[in-house]
Formats: sequence, structure tokens, C-alpha cells
Amino acid sequence: SDTAADGPRYPAADPGALAVAAVGANGAAADSSIHGPHVQIAAPGAQVLTAADRAGDCLYATDTAESSFATAYVAGAAALVAAAHPDETPQQWAYRLMATASRPAPDARDDQIGWGVVQPYDAIALVPGATTRGPANPFTGTSPVAVTVGGGTLHTAPSGSPWARARTTAAVAGLVGLTVLGVLG
Repeated sequence: SDTAADGPRYPAADPGALAVAAVGANGAAADSSIHGPHVQIAAPGAQVLTAADRAGDCLYATDTAESSFATAYVAGAAALVAAAHPDETPQQWAYRLMATASRPAPDARDDQIGWGVVQPYDAIALVPGATTRGPANPFTGTSPVAVTVGGGTLHTAPSGSPWARARTTAAVAGLVGLTVLGVLG
């Protein structure tokens, strides 16, 4: 993209917003998306399969990735995270999305895709702790610390309820099931 055209755009650059960039069908940052230091996360913005009215084609953005589709994808993921964790704050929901996003460097964000490409299930299932890699952690108020062991890096999640992952999996499966039933209905 033209770097002169990149930079903060509002409302995405507002301090309370989660700024989203688009990635193409290949998973790489889309040239058509706005980039910059305000970008916090990315999502698919090309070849988006969605509903259409008047029996039209349901595949959108076939030639160029569009940030509006990426933003809608992240909004849906944020809604799922908020529903799964209603006692948390919007900052904690955003943290879940950013900390679990798929990125080349686990401890760094970049101006193209922010903290990476959103992974909704991982954001819901995250057990946040002091060793979670990614942005500053609003759960602990600290930046993550990696432990180096024999040339590799060890990251552990704090122990919690042995049923927490099963409850999360059941909740996600229920949401997916309801969505499928809604589409079929």
C-alpha cells in the first residue's frame, strides 16, 4: 500500500476502539487495508462467504480484501468472547483477541497486522496469566515474561478448574450448533 495513505483513521484510531486491518485469502496483510501503529489485530477481508439478498452471489471481496469485512469478523469474534466471559471488561476481551491472534513473532505486533490474525476459539479458551505472550496483560497488569529453558522458551498457563476447558468447549459447540440450526431454519 502507499505508506503516505497509511496512518490512523477514525473511529479505529480512537483509544477505546480495536483497530482492525484486513488480510487477503493467502493470510498476508492486504495492500488495500490501512496500516500503521494504531492497528491492533487483523482478520480475513477477502473471499468472504456471507449471506446475500435477492439470491445473489454469496462470495464477496473476490478481487481485493476489504477492511469492512475484516472489521465485521472481529466484531463477531468480540461478541463471542464477551458472551463467554460476561464478567470481564472490554479491555480484557480485546486482550484475549490480541494475545491469541496468529502472528509471526509471538512477542511483537507490527503495523501491517497488529498482534496478528484473530483466532476466535483461542480467544474464548484463553486462560490469561503472567506468562501469556502478547500485549500488556490487563488481567495481571504486567507485560508477559518468557522463561528460557535449554535454548527454548517455556510458557505455562496458570492452573485453574479442570472443567474450565470442557465448559468453554461446550459453550462454543452450543453456539456453533445454534448458528447452524439458524442457517438451516
